Formats: sequence, C-alpha cells, structure tokens
Amino acid sequence: RPWFPSHDNLTKVEDSENPPYDRVGLRLHKASAGKVVEWADEILYFRSKIVVEEGERSNKARGGKVREIICNNRPAILAKNRLRMPDTIPQVDPATGNPWAEYAKYMQKEAQNG
Repeated sequence: RPWFPSHDNLTKVEDSENPPYDRVGLRLHKASAGKVVEWADEILYFRSKIVVEEGERSNKARGGKVREIICNNRPAILAKNRLRMPDTIPQVDPATGNPWAEYAKYMQKEAQNG
C-alpha cells in the first residue's frame, strides 16, 4: 500500500445553523484533494491529545504526550477508512510502546478478509 503523507490545511466553514468553525483537510489543490480522498482507502489524522484550561488572562494547553489517530470523518476533521476502524485509535500501543501496533491489527484483518 502506498503512503501519501500531507500537511493539514484549515478552511473556515460557515454553517447557517452553527457558529463558524475551522475544518482540517489535506493541503493540496482542491481538485487533487478530491481525487486523493476518493482514491485512498484510509485518510488518517494524527494528533496529540490536549486539554485547554481557561485562565484569567490566557488559556493554557496541557498534555500533548499521548498521540491518537482519527480514523473517521468529523465535522472539523477530514478522515476516512475502509478497514472498519473505530473513530479513534492510539498511535502507540501502551503495552508494548509500538507506534503502529493498533493500526497493524486492522491491516492484518483486511489482509485475512482479502
């Protein structure tokens, strides 16, 4: 399977029923991004889990040590998969420290199901 890493691109979404928000997508030309999304079996978004604490003068971000993989589309994140993965999986297996163990489980299931 080929890998196609990409940086993210933020676009402002104006929704008539909700306040505006940013959506994370692929940093590609619009036409190319659409073709990549259609072609790819997985579009995964990697992020660090953080918590934002509101302060009197400014907000502070805490965490960032745990990384997760977003596997399914959300209003603010472009993601998809055809491997029936859950919405989120840890990037690093806590038991072994292997950074790809969880993802590999779904790849193995797909190979077995053909």
